[in-house]
Amino acid sequence: MSDEAPTTQPNAVPLPEDVRARVNGELDRSTIVAWAEFDLDEQNRYVKRYAVLTEKDLIILSDGAPTAAAT
Repeated sequence: MSDEAPTTQPNAVPLPEDVRARVNGELDRSTIVAWAEFDLDEQNRYVKRYAVLTEKDLIILSDGAPTAAAT
């Protein structure tokens, strides 16, 4: 594991701070590859959710705790 700071792409839109705060530091040492906001849950109900792809995990953020998708 490297001690280098995570890098960001020059044209990347940063993950909103309020969303980053919901993961309790889980993303602090991770490089975010991509993220997207979406609005449907598993039962096709409207909810505000985010998918965050790091170099190692896909994390789904909703109103509750973050959930790591199965890899």
